[in-house]
Amino acid sequence: MADRKPGEWVHALLNRFDSQLPIKTGLHTNQSLENVEMNKQCLIRVSKYKFALVISELTKILQQVDQMHVYGPDAERNFCHSQFIILDTLEKCLIGQPKETSRLDEAILVKNLLQEICRVRKLVQNFMTLTGENSKMNGELLTLASRVIYALSVNNFNTVFNRILSSLNLSTSELEDADCQISELELIQYLSMDLTRLSRLIYEVCTKFKGLKKNAYLALSNFLERAIWNWLENFPQEFDELQTKPNEELAERCERLFDMLTPLCSDSGRRKAQTWPLQVMLLVLCPNLLEDINNAENGAPIGASALRKKQFFDDMKRALASHNHSSAKPSLLEAAILATVNMCKSACYVNINDRSNALFSIVQRVISDLKSILFLQAKSGLRTPHADTEHLLTEFFVTCFRITPHNNEILKVCLNQQSPPIFHFVLVCSLHKIITQPRLSWWPTINNFYSKSADIRNMFLETLNRLMHQQPRISQSRGMIPRMREKTDGDLSAKYSLLLGMVRLINDDPILMLHNPPGRCGREVQQSTLELMNGLVDILHFSSVVCPDLMQESMQALLTLHQPHIIELWNPAEPMVCFWDISSHVLYTVSQKLIQRQIANYGDVLRWLKDILICRNAFLEKHKELANVGSNENLCRQALIKLEMVFFMYLWSLDIEAVLTAMSCFGLLCQEAELRSLYEDLNPLTLMPNYDIYLEIAHSSHTILTTGRAHLQKQIMCLLRKVLYPTPGNIQAWEETFMNWKSATSYLVAYPKVKSDESADSSAYKSVLKRRHSHQNSEHELEDTLNEWVNQTGFLAALGSVTLHYALRSQAAAPTPVSGGAASAAPAGSPANLAGSTAAVSTPTSAAAAAAAAAAAPIDPRLYPLGDNQYCPVTQFIGNMLRLLVCQNDKFGAQIQRHVKELLGQQLNPFVYPLLFEQVKLYIEKCFSSQGTQVLVNDSNTLFMENIIYILKSILEEKSTPAEARSEHLAGSSLESIILNIIRYVRHVECPHSKSIKIRLCQLVTVLMARREDLSFRQEIKFRNKVTEYLLDWLMVSTHPLNIQAAGGPAAVSGVSVSVATPDQASRDLDYWCMEAVAALLAGLPLQPEESDRGDLLEAKSQLFSKYFTMFMNLLNDCAEETAASDAAAVAAVAAAAAGAGVTGGTATGQLGAAASDSVSPSCSPQVGALGVVGPGGGIGGVAGGVGVVGSGGGVGGGVVQGIRKRNVNNTIALRNVTVTAMSNLLNANIESGLVHAIGLGYHRDPQTRAAFMEVLTRILLQGTEFETLAESALHERYRKLVDLVTLLGDRNELPIAMALAHVVAPDQLDDLSRVLVAVFDSKHHLGELLINMFNREAELADSLQTLFRGNSLSSKIMSLCFRIYGQDYLSSVLLPELTRIINLPRQVSYEVDPSRIDPRENLEENQRNLTDITERVYGCILNSFDDFPKQLKLMSHCLLQVISQRFGPSSTDEQIISVIGTIVFLRFINPAIVSPYEHGLCSTEPAPKVKRGLTFLSKLLQSIAGQITFSKELHMLVFNEYVQRHFQSCRDFFRRVSENPPTADAEEVAAAAPTATTAAASNVAVSAASAAAAASSDVEYNYNAPLSDSHLFLLHRLLWMNQERIGDFLSSSRDHRQVGRRPFDKLVTVLAHLGPPEHRSIETSWSSMDMSSVKFEEFMSKSNMAEKEEFKSVKSLNIFYQAGYSRANLPVFYYIARRYKHTEVNSDLLVYHVLLTLKQHYHKSFDLVIDFTHTCAENRFKSDCLNRWFVITSEKFYPNLNNVYIYNCNNWVREYTKFHEHILAR
Repeated sequence: MADRKPGEWVHALLNRFDSQLPIKTGLHTNQSLENVEMNKQCLIRVSKYKFALVISELTKILQQVDQMHVYGPDAERNFCHSQFIILDTLEKCLIGQPKETSRLDEAILVKNLLQEICRVRKLVQNFMTLTGENSKMNGELLTLASRVIYALSVNNFNTVFNRILSSLNLSTSELEDADCQISELELIQYLSMDLTRLSRLIYEVCTKFKGLKKNAYLALSNFLERAIWNWLENFPQEFDELQTKPNEELAERCERLFDMLTPLCSDSGRRKAQTWPLQVMLLVLCPNLLEDINNAENGAPIGASALRKKQFFDDMKRALASHNHSSAKPSLLEAAILATVNMCKSACYVNINDRSNALFSIVQRVISDLKSILFLQAKSGLRTPHADTEHLLTEFFVTCFRITPHNNEILKVCLNQQSPPIFHFVLVCSLHKIITQPRLSWWPTINNFYSKSADIRNMFLETLNRLMHQQPRISQSRGMIPRMREKTDGDLSAKYSLLLGMVRLINDDPILMLHNPPGRCGREVQQSTLELMNGLVDILHFSSVVCPDLMQESMQALLTLHQPHIIELWNPAEPMVCFWDISSHVLYTVSQKLIQRQIANYGDVLRWLKDILICRNAFLEKHKELANVGSNENLCRQALIKLEMVFFMYLWSLDIEAVLTAMSCFGLLCQEAELRSLYEDLNPLTLMPNYDIYLEIAHSSHTILTTGRAHLQKQIMCLLRKVLYPTPGNIQAWEETFMNWKSATSYLVAYPKVKSDESADSSAYKSVLKRRHSHQNSEHELEDTLNEWVNQTGFLAALGSVTLHYALRSQAAAPTPVSGGAASAAPAGSPANLAGSTAAVSTPTSAAAAAAAAAAAPIDPRLYPLGDNQYCPVTQFIGNMLRLLVCQNDKFGAQIQRHVKELLGQQLNPFVYPLLFEQVKLYIEKCFSSQGTQVLVNDSNTLFMENIIYILKSILEEKSTPAEARSEHLAGSSLESIILNIIRYVRHVECPHSKSIKIRLCQLVTVLMARREDLSFRQEIKFRNKVTEYLLDWLMVSTHPLNIQAAGGPAAVSGVSVSVATPDQASRDLDYWCMEAVAALLAGLPLQPEESDRGDLLEAKSQLFSKYFTMFMNLLNDCAEETAASDAAAVAAVAAAAAGAGVTGGTATGQLGAAASDSVSPSCSPQVGALGVVGPGGGIGGVAGGVGVVGSGGGVGGGVVQGIRKRNVNNTIALRNVTVTAMSNLLNANIESGLVHAIGLGYHRDPQTRAAFMEVLTRILLQGTEFETLAESALHERYRKLVDLVTLLGDRNELPIAMALAHVVAPDQLDDLSRVLVAVFDSKHHLGELLINMFNREAELADSLQTLFRGNSLSSKIMSLCFRIYGQDYLSSVLLPELTRIINLPRQVSYEVDPSRIDPRENLEENQRNLTDITERVYGCILNSFDDFPKQLKLMSHCLLQVISQRFGPSSTDEQIISVIGTIVFLRFINPAIVSPYEHGLCSTEPAPKVKRGLTFLSKLLQSIAGQITFSKELHMLVFNEYVQRHFQSCRDFFRRVSENPPTADAEEVAAAAPTATTAAASNVAVSAASAAAAASSDVEYNYNAPLSDSHLFLLHRLLWMNQERIGDFLSSSRDHRQVGRRPFDKLVTVLAHLGPPEHRSIETSWSSMDMSSVKFEEFMSKSNMAEKEEFKSVKSLNIFYQAGYSRANLPVFYYIARRYKHTEVNSDLLVYHVLLTLKQHYHKSFDLVIDFTHTCAENRFKSDCLNRWFVITSEKFYPNLNNVYIYNCNNWVREYTKFHEHILAR
């Protein structure tokens, strides 16, 4: 607007002001009221410069509003509010007018405005009848109009006064409408007049008075009296000056008018009641005359004129004096009372210091009589209406207080509980006036009443109690007699008015109610304050509907009492304790009533709560150093809980203002937490766990876009999903909302319900709705009910995590039983149970059909009430929500289904995802038979599946939640079974929209694969292969097989025969989305045929690849055919169109040529040609002038061309592109098994086929396909990757794969796992990381140092294995010399120290010395062996020190930790070797019993030294305690040196070892379980810090393969999942899929559990009686290996005929056994070997595992005696085989 002219800008502002009036916009919200107020203030400021323009337009706006037709209470309210706004704006503009205008145009505008204001007054007084609560606005409108007139007369007095003069002139005429002008005289009482203007007015009245009719002068008397009081109250200083400087002109005019009035009322008491008050006021304006009258009372002479005035006073006094006489005239007494009260009231405006004033003297003569008449006698002398009586008594009470402030006679009467209620009301009104009326300097203050605070407070409480107990019930009031009911209603109204006045007193001056005498104790003061507060809170409850004004005043009173300086008065002795106690009580009570919906206008109460919290925080800010004093009481905590609960619950309110207010209040709670934690060294998060999100919610209340309730709720739900921590407040808010939600759900689902069937909950809920929406009709109520239910649903979905966390923590103390099966755990109200009908998919037997029909029969939903699930509330909520997905209510069913699936899919808290998936899984399982073999297809189940597909897709696509949060919670559950069951069900669905369901399902799979990084899969490869197989069944592919013509000759690849009809558009759409999903599934997916082992894995993968690749090529051919057909149809259509339009010659030819040139080949992308523009998704969109536009609409959009085949060319091209992508992904992930099938397509006769293959080949090259997998070393490389993944280190040195395997492996596999892990990690130089992680796991489970490593856990096994592997040489070098010496000592040397077992011939002391001697020698050798201590064991000791110090450091000393390390080393390493030297290979013969006994005692002493403990239980060992203690320190020093400094390998050593390990690992291959067990179990074969053996790799492969599903589950639930992610596990699964399952043999499990050698192998086979079995005899009869003849050296010759062994027919283990038996008699003799490779090929090969087994088992005796080996007919295949297995044969 800045570039407009000022006038245009003002017009625009006025137009905006007009457009925002309630009469045009409806009921205002807080935000709209702020906008209106802003416009109003802007207009007021502009009016100072553009007064005429603003006033003119506002007048027009007022006219337009007045002319509008108003119907109904809402329209009446908006009409009145609009007038309020306009009139208030006019008043402010007029007050801001700088001076009285002299411009003619402005004078005309003011005149027009005055005329409109007068018209408004007439409309309100005579024609407008408001109904209901709007009726009270009549008086407010009149008051506001009067204020506008007053403001108008300030600077435009002449304009208003001239109108009054005109009315006076017309009133004196004889015209018929003269009476109508009398109402114009009412303007007199609203004029802004100083003394000069008043004098002028009296003069004009005197001039016109004689011509007035009776009704006119009586009305004028009242108006003129009010005008004099108006002047007196607004210009009291002029009246005060008038007493000292009388105005003779004014006095003359007043006397004149007085004399005119006297004869008119001389014969009528009623007229005197109307004229005497004016006459008194006229005399008050004549100070000199009053002086003469007062002097005459004392005997001074007086003139005739003054005598008549004195007679007037005498008449009043006589009338007052006669009030006790029966002859008194009531009308005359009433006139006297009214006149004398005016006189007394005017005396208050005379300075109190001027006591000599005649007016004071005259007043003193009558004031006693007035007191007696009005307050002291039983019956008042007034006959005025009740309201006028109250006003008169109030004026007199205030007057008496100001004249005689210390006279409490009337006050005592009013405070008396037995006095009439009107006196109580007068007291309240008087106090209100004393407080609020602008005070003159000589008037006494309200402080004089503070001493009566207790009485006033008691009167308030007594009135409140009476009112609460006397409210008539509705049922009683209906039966009352009308007159009695009117009386009761009148009494209640009077009590409400009295209570309202007393509450206003608190707002006016709260000290009046809070004041207490100085000597009163603090507890009593606090109690009185609490009673006052409780009374105000009670008012909020019962007055919210009955008397809204009283409720508003009560809220304002409570807010006033919460002002910081007032709170200090609650209990000055203990302000903080009192503050927390009383304020918490108030907040708790109000919050509870809000929660229970006992307060109707909750929006106002919420805003009031916000203001209360602001005041509380201001008080805490003022006393922040004491903010926490008294805040920890239970009531304070409960109040904060209820407040939090209220603010959460009103976030789902339908009132937008209430929602925004509740949001802003969270910030005030955070501010309170800040203030409380400021001086207590606390973190606000301690007091407010959700501090950060609450601040964000509060901030959003100012920045959030409130474009509608639905949009606002979405933003709120987004914020609620960020609430992480459960608190009592948000938990109770969720639970209370859930209860309301269940009631609302029952009401909506059962609507319309028979009245007798309505439950108590739904009835109560309905009554609440009626109470809240009483002004709306039934349809609006239902709409609001549904909208509120939607808000509640979204609230529960978004905030469900807090209750879920609380429930999980509660269940942690009492574990819930595990369900025996999914079917038994499923809720009763599953979709299957809600089904209406079903149809059997297959043709089962009659019994099965009957069972299926029974399972799918319709069931009454009432048999399954909502919330009957025996789970936590969140589970109940999710279960009920899933049931509502198939809600069949006629009115609300569709809306409920839509809202439920949208809210579950888009607004559900991510923490609840696992629970939702679990419930969905249970419900889906109910869509199948109990055995899971038969699909129960019916409409209900199908609808459920459709909605579940939508929900899952929405969850996976959800963008509002941060990706980290979504991925964290999505990874907690597996969707594999859900997706597979959905696909299983959808495959059997036959309905008109089944294809659309399948399309949405394919889209779900596509999204699922896009989010696979964030999801958890148990068997991902298997799952993706299975889904791919299912989805490809839906493709519409031609039946012709694919013939691949290679250069070298034809190679037929089996095609896929699928009988299909001509595809329609829906089918092609389904084809596209199927292929989109399949392309996503095939990305990086190694094919995994079902039920295949290592033997036929490659062949099965090859066949599966061929099947898929052929199907894709056929689909490409179909696309090409459809594109060609579409192009031909387009050309024909253009030609026909050209012919029909008369296009000749070159034009038609050009069109045909353009159409032909637009043909799109299958290998090309969409192009824009002369004929068509290819759009993004539909059929031919339109053709204009022969040019077709292929658009997205899916049909012919108009133009010249008609009848073209409605085939979406662009869709076909998209299908072709995605098919090429799928082929590329398929070939890329399976290059080793697929390239042989695909390469021939590059030489195919069909150019389109060749082009398609070249595009596929190009794509896989761009994708970076690793063709190294085609090399012979591919298997080796995969095993290397497997080792790298197992030894992968995270950012914090965690081992995700290894530790997951350690957690999930079976107990009987721990030995294998320990061997593999040690070997693998040592080969990668990561043994330290393995030990740290394993020891940490053990330490976390240990309760104390004493229980550490005492079990048979994996950590203990790894530790023992390390001791056994790395410590053997150390034991031999350190212990062997001493042990040999001990064993070789003479036989008579004994070490027995137990007296009960000693030989009588032996000496106990000598034996003790012998034991001490060998202990000293052995212990000394150990202490001196630090340099020889193995570096691996030093590393292990250092890891132990780190782990134990971290876990038990705070509770244990350094000596205790070191002693634990020593205990472990001696207990698991040194002492076992000492006790059993023969078993540990330290001696060649078994030691003698005496020696063994001595070695046992030796180990005991060493163990005590290492453990730093002395003997106590074994009495015979007590003698060694001194010896043991003497060596404690040296033992600690030794193990401190061993464990504190970890060994470091030389850089050259590491550098040299690394490539060797890599190279060797790359050269290893998989072997069988027998070879793995044989090599892994033999200590001799271990060669650690060296390349891995094949047995280790195979064993690792087997362990990972068997446990990969459990590893995935563990990683998904692991706390380190976010740091590690899914990438390592995904790579592991992919590598395992490429490797395939490990081979299994019948004797594998037996071999893996024993230390295998040739001897043991023979023993095993002998025990199995293999030699007698037919299978073994069959192998022997083949003569594969036999002995025949001797060599020239006379050595036996053995023959091996390779071609006779076929690995598919002969058991290799039996052949090995046959070889051993044949060689057995020649073990100790030399022999020659002849190997015949004639005609040997692949079928005669030994597999790698068999080859390894041969060398392992025959290594002991075979090779030393082998003299010569003769190889016969070694062909190329043998050479290649030998080269491939060089790493095995080179041993």
